[in-house]
Amino acid sequence: MIVYSDITSTSTSSESSSNIVDNLNKLNDLYKSGVLTKDEFEKAKKKILN
Repeated sequence: MIVYSDITSTSTSSESSSNIVDNLNKLNDLYKSGVLTKDEFEKAKKKILN
């Protein structure tokens, strides 16, 4: 199992939008490469955006 907690770390109000975009791009790369399932991808994406 691949740990992607660094990508889905809880965002703070001081986190810049570029970090969020970078994290979403990394997450998308993991999904496209088959490392993450669609369900894992959606859960991690929600965590990044919330």
